[in-house]
Amino acid sequence: MNSNQSIHITIKQPPNPEPIRTLGIFDDPDNPALPMIFQHILDNLQFSPKSREFEDNVKDEVLKLLSTTKIVAVARNDKTTLVYFQDQR
Repeated sequence: MNSNQSIHITIKQPPNPEPIRTLGIFDDPDNPALPMIFQHILDNLQFSPKSREFEDNVKDEVLKLLSTTKIVAVARNDKTTLVYFQDQR
């Protein structure tokens, strides 16, 4: 990261353009305290199941990516699969 960059994690609730909650990380990503900070934020959130409409919207967006981007790599770990895309511009 450049000296003038930071990491921001934002909780959003469309269509509201304003973030519900944000976390700004201003230190380097190799700071050993960061996993504890992330865990603290997650521990203090109350989660409710995603609606079927939300899940369908996410799937539609992924299908659009599949049709407009190039798959560069796929990584599997237990029950999680990561797919890396590259724009075909």
